[in-house]
Amino acid sequence: MEKGNMSGQDSHLEHDRDAVLERIRTTNSVNMSPELFERLYLQPQNNVKGDLRQTFGNPTPLGVIGFVLGLTPLACCLIGWSGAGGLGAADIGVFFFIGGPCLIISGTLELFLGNTFPFLVFVSYGTIFLALAATLQPAYNSAGAYSTTGDFSEGLTTPAFNASLGRSAKNVCNAERLPYCHQHFFQ
Repeated sequence: MEKGNMSGQDSHLEHDRDAVLERIRTTNSVNMSPELFERLYLQPQNNVKGDLRQTFGNPTPLGVIGFVLGLTPLACCLIGWSGAGGLGAADIGVFFFIGGPCLIISGTLELFLGNTFPFLVFVSYGTIFLALAATLQPAYNSAGAYSTTGDFSEGLTTPAFNASLGRSAKNVCNAERLPYCHQHFFQ
């Protein structure tokens, strides 16, 4: 229906809608320099004793890098991308030497700067990466307890082991359960 052919009530509603939309401020209407954005959101100033902010750089990028570099291969394994699998066992080195340590170091530096929330987030995820790596490390034989023979690789495939990790490999990690994803991404 064209604007000229609207009834009086429809025209009034259209005018009210336009007036309301004009009053709503969007994120595009707030102009902020990149420096101000960084100072307000990326590096909020907390009261820190001494000159730690001048001594250390911003530790947040290290935490983000550790999280992304640790989580990306794990996500690829869990969705079965290009035939990956094994609950991320092939990525133990990434968890032990990149994801976990980067997150824990970053979290510790955030604590020194007085940023307690990033400290909790980074250290929590770092310890999760290290715990997952230790669980999947064959030398610890954590999955062997779930096998009738005590074999680590057999224990990895048991539903009890997968449920203990908080996920079931047959329900979450199997790409065939997701026909659309399997059809479009895993062929």
